[in-house]
Amino acid sequence: SQLSDKDLAIASVQVSLKETQEEMSKVESQLEQCRSELEALKQKTQELEAELGVTKEQRDAKEREARDMSDIIKDLNDTMNQNGNQSSAERKRLEDNLAEAQDAKKSLESERSKTEKMIAEL
Repeated sequence: SQLSDKDLAIASVQVSLKETQEEMSKVESQLEQCRSELEALKQKTQELEAELGVTKEQRDAKEREARDMSDIIKDLNDTMNQNGNQSSAERKRLEDNLAEAQDAKKSLESERSKTEKMIAEL
């Protein structure tokens, strides 16, 4: 028996519908995978932000400490110069402390640069 044009059209639409449903299923699966990956990325971002926050707080505290130490050393140095009693051992200790404070400052500046680069990459 021959199929009518109407039967052929219905069959064609049914095949097309089935193909469309299969495509939709694939797309939904990919969408679900993307959602899962997005959640994982959000979680990782939060972890990195938390880690950077701690790093930033620690860096700020170290910077304050270095500034305080530098100020104390400067005050001591000024006092020693005013009083005119500069024992060489004490002066050497202050110079060492000053060098140490300057090294700490350089290290903190390097750490800040690295942290800012990491933040920019986020």
